[in-house]
Amino acid sequence: MLIAVDESGSPAASSDRLTFFVGVHFRQRKTIYRMKQAAFRRWEESLPASLKDHNGEIKGKVLSDAQLAQFARDVMVPQPPILVTAVGLRPSSNPPKVVDKHRALQAEGIKQGMLFYKEHQRDSMARLYEEFGHWSENPSYDQYLKIALLGECIARSLVNAFGHSIAGGYDYELMRLRYVIDRDWLRPSSTRLQRTHQAWRTVRNTDPAPLSR
Repeated sequence: MLIAVDESGSPAASSDRLTFFVGVHFRQRKTIYRMKQAAFRRWEESLPASLKDHNGEIKGKVLSDAQLAQFARDVMVPQPPILVTAVGLRPSSNPPKVVDKHRALQAEGIKQGMLFYKEHQRDSMARLYEEFGHWSENPSYDQYLKIALLGECIARSLVNAFGHSIAGGYDYELMRLRYVIDRDWLRPSSTRLQRTHQAWRTVRNTDPAPLSR
């Protein structure tokens, strides 16, 4: 099973528009994957070539409601359907003061994690938490919102993947579940965001043994 994650919208503090992340659930058995791929190509070929940008992509904002509805009917709805997990928020409803409170709570949790591992003589994990705590102070308001939304999307899509695969009788596909995340919203040229990549890469590659309190 594959969950592809992408984002849309403006996270600027004054924005009244939704900014959100979407996880699209694909079953990856070869026959299913190829069937959906063929359906997508037929739909894409039915569109004017002028809608494609310089990268050969078609952005949703250039599509009409009728074209989007046709995509849903021809690609997403036919069995087996493509399922979606979406999370979003309106930045104007989450002013910087509110977000700063969330940062403070997160910082305290990270600090407690560091102290916990120090208490159990797990120095490498304690250092990881300490470095993560320093890194978490760096993201700007908009980057923090996006990171928070991405985490929520990953968590919810995982829960949903368990639900629909068990209900549908294909939970064996969970053994091959993987995420593909579009990282265009992280610009590697930025020193701050290079640290973001490094921090998440470190967390991802760390496999702490379970501890009992």
